[in-house]
Amino acid sequence: MVIPGKELLEVQLAKSGFVPAADAVPTESQALQLLDYRSEHCRIVFRGLIIDCEDSVLRVTDMTLHSVWLR
Repeated sequence: MVIPGKELLEVQLAKSGFVPAADAVPTESQALQLLDYRSEHCRIVFRGLIIDCEDSVLRVTDMTLHSVWLR
């Protein structure tokens, strides 16, 4: 199963309500939502997720998996 990073990032940001900006830090609730990706086919829980914003482009620069469930 392949989940494009762009799709993962868009889904997680929309779900959490976190809007990355200079020096912005997500609330604890937003951080927990960012780390828990769910779709109809799988659930991925991340131990760490670093979102980098350079030149108005968002990138996931590091993902550390905790666990993955597939249906």
